[in-house]
Amino acid sequence: MACALRDASGVMTVVRLQRHAPEAQNATKCGVCGTTDAKHVTDHIEVGPPGTPTHNEGVCDACGQVLDNVVDKYGSELTMMVEEAQHEASEREITIPGAQPHKPSS
Repeated sequence: MACALRDASGVMTVVRLQRHAPEAQNATKCGVCGTTDAKHVTDHIEVGPPGTPTHNEGVCDACGQVLDNVVDKYGSELTMMVEEAQHEASEREITIPGAQPHKPSS
């Protein structure tokens, strides 16, 4: 699996994932989730400009599967943004008729 991403300046970053790769056999930690269960670190990821990755790490099978599924479902030409969801809404932000904002108990 490989996908190309461009940042705001137009610089391309390539994410290349090899599932069940021999390069991962010496990895002891997943570069994505941080698990240190070495027997589950079976995949290999390279991230960075084409030909000169800045990250070269092992990835656990579970994280590798998630990355693989994302590319299978949405394609390899991706722009990803990760944001933390807002957990509480003000009364003016509620769009469901009759819904009341969640008020934490004191």
